[in-house]
Amino acid sequence: PIFIHYCYNNHIIDVCKLILKFMHYFIDVLKKYAVFKGRASRKQYWMFFLFYFIFGILLYIVSSIVSVIIKYDLSFLRTIYSLIFVLPHIALLVRRAHDSNKSGWYTFIPIYNIVLLFLESTPGDNQYGPNPKRHSSYSQ
Repeated sequence: PIFIHYCYNNHIIDVCKLILKFMHYFIDVLKKYAVFKGRASRKQYWMFFLFYFIFGILLYIVSSIVSVIIKYDLSFLRTIYSLIFVLPHIALLVRRAHDSNKSGWYTFIPIYNIVLLFLESTPGDNQYGPNPKRHSSYSQ
């Protein structure tokens, strides 16, 4: 039983380290709240989207439970949450367009927007800056 307890605790620590490692992508986007210059990798975009989605689901669950308990509608919190992330999401999409050597204006073309999320980075540096894969402080 002691061995199982030891392994279980170490496993939780490893999972927490992994979550914190990927959480840096989300935090980096927030640090560049309205930065439209530079490049953003596909991984950075998808990690941001993953954590944005997870936090949104958690907010939905918690606000729904609290709404039932206090008998007051808290759905406005979800709207505020979404509005807070509009600008950093657009800035991230523009940097993602720059990563494939396209102008940020391409992000306003809806169909191209979807294609952009799956495009590979331009190898090496381009007119928008260095390749984020090579200059990342996190292992790719």
